[in-house]
Amino acid sequence: MAQPLRGGDAPVTMVALVVAGVLLMLPLRVLAIRLVARLLGRQGDGSLKPVLQAVLSVLISLLAFGFGAALILHGVEAGLPLLAITRQLGQTAVAGAATFGFAFGLGRALRAEPPERRPLPPTLVPDHVYALYLPLWGLMLALSGLTEQVAALTHASDSSRALAHGLVLLVEALLLGGFLVAIGRSRDAAMREADYSPASASLALTALAWGVLLVGLIGFLVGAISFAVLLYQELIWVMLVAAFAMLLVRTLDAAIDWGLRGDRAPRRFATHVVGIRPERLNQAALLLGAAATLLIWLSAISLMIAPLGSRGVALVDTLRGGALLVELRRLHVRPGTLAAALGVLIAGVALMRMLKRWLDTRFLPATALDTGTRAAIVTGIGYACILVILLAVTAALGIDLNKVTLIAGALSVGIGFGLQSIIQNFVSGVILLAERPVKVGDWVSVAGAEGSVRHIRVRATEVVTADGSVAIVPNSSFISSAVTNRTGAGIVGRIEVPVRVGGLPGAKAAHDRVLALVETLDGLRTDPAPRLLFTDMTADGYGFTLRVYAAAGQSLAEMRSRLLYALADGLGEDLKVTLG
Repeated sequence: MAQPLRGGDAPVTMVALVVAGVLLMLPLRVLAIRLVARLLGRQGDGSLKPVLQAVLSVLISLLAFGFGAALILHGVEAGLPLLAITRQLGQTAVAGAATFGFAFGLGRALRAEPPERRPLPPTLVPDHVYALYLPLWGLMLALSGLTEQVAALTHASDSSRALAHGLVLLVEALLLGGFLVAIGRSRDAAMREADYSPASASLALTALAWGVLLVGLIGFLVGAISFAVLLYQELIWVMLVAAFAMLLVRTLDAAIDWGLRGDRAPRRFATHVVGIRPERLNQAALLLGAAATLLIWLSAISLMIAPLGSRGVALVDTLRGGALLVELRRLHVRPGTLAAALGVLIAGVALMRMLKRWLDTRFLPATALDTGTRAAIVTGIGYACILVILLAVTAALGIDLNKVTLIAGALSVGIGFGLQSIIQNFVSGVILLAERPVKVGDWVSVAGAEGSVRHIRVRATEVVTADGSVAIVPNSSFISSAVTNRTGAGIVGRIEVPVRVGGLPGAKAAHDRVLALVETLDGLRTDPAPRLLFTDMTADGYGFTLRVYAAAGQSLAEMRSRLLYALADGLGEDLKVTLG
């Protein structure tokens, strides 16, 4: 500070701005949140109201703490002339207050009362964890930034900075560990009390978080405190942004359901006035929701990795020594680059799986495409996504594509000899998806296996036989050998039995009697329905050819045996039946 206090009205202005900032962060923020809840309460019940109220509460807390801290800073500047470094400290405090407001509002919004008004579906995270840990995370992010600014303002020594960062690091480790332990205990209780099986993605993310926590502690023990602090801050920031992204996705889904799927004015206008068919409107809602979800997560990922490009301490500059580290420096490999590439890989795979699952379970079933076409589309899009992910990871690592081309050329000899069969099967799989001589659901006979095609994968195709076993057939067998596709001929599971019926006054009565018995037999398809073709008439009776179709998964031999038993024993003793 250049001088103690400005003259004139400066003290009054300073006090007024400081009081206004405090009022904005505390009572005015609470009043604004209650006003939003009251306004939304007048709109009736629905899935949109709780999630929209949660999003608005987070934004109100963010703006209230951010603008409140900015008012306090302006008030101090109005009364006290600040040096440049002191002003920078104040600006850091404002950013920290906004971060705390974001985390505080998010924690309170996710633990809304009563429980049925909470914006996210029930999870393994206990109710109190959101309100406890999220605000503390935001507070630690703010304190970490302030610690560095205070150290610069006071010209602290390296040992003092290390001590301050170490204390912040240990507190962050305790908060992260407590959060993960709470999740683990809840998961363990759920597995013991109910028939619960945790999702593989949930287990993988939890293990990744524990791994990051362990790496940070190791960095702290070996003296890489700045790297450990950056790692923990990034983990906390990723969790906060991911939680808010999930909240935004839920809000947009609820808004789309409210406007395009419910019995609301927008849907009535689109269907009755514009003339859009309801099924097309449902497909448009799915596409709009997918586009919004993709945009939100791409923006969230950008926010997650943004701190890595700032003034973070590189791991290769902290852990010195070793020829490998020297080579890594020459390649410009830094923790930010590696983390960005890893984030692109994880996000790309997650988005690819979400896209394939959405296409397979929601969008494509709403179209008129058959099962085989839908499976081919999903698989083809998966291949394209893998290629895009590889290119994106290569770009994130900063690898020159010319070098990749040279490496690929060097490996071509090995691919030509050692991986020939794998490449052949992969190309055959692409041909199967493109030409579609067989598709999912077809009944085929190839390479000694006969059954229904269940999956066409990268290397091989799964064929479910009549007895329920699964045959793994290399894709190249469908290209290089003879394949019988019975689905294309319309004779999947067809059984023909010659029948001669005597003892009835006419052919029509015999026809009706046999069909009535066959239609009561389980395991037969109703489309196409059983047919009885009149072939001849002799003194022994009327001759027919009975044609039926076994249902999917039924053994033809077993189904034929059951049919013969039913015809032999079920027509009664007054009839004379001869089976072919």
